[in-house]
Amino acid sequence: MTTQETFENPDLRRLWPAGWPRPDVLVDARGLECPLPVLLARTALRDLRSQSRLGVAATDDHAVLDFEAFCARGGHALEEWLEVEGVYWFLLRRGG
Repeated sequence: MTTQETFENPDLRRLWPAGWPRPDVLVDARGLECPLPVLLARTALRDLRSQSRLGVAATDDHAVLDFEAFCARGGHALEEWLEVEGVYWFLLRRGG
């Protein structure tokens, strides 16, 4: 199931990589294939203020390349990414 939640949801907060800054919103795109994780992130970013952080969890093997390209083209920053047990975690900062 795909969800977009504030980071206050304890079930989602528990999954977030230790030591990373907290995102304002976390999108759970696990189980979805390209281009859906990026499309969900784009929709979530539209609702955020400039410089807000978006977290994304995805399992698509192409997600790293997809998010790198998306951020470069869209003026957003891909601050961090990490793969843990088949889940790719992304921390994006919304551009101007």
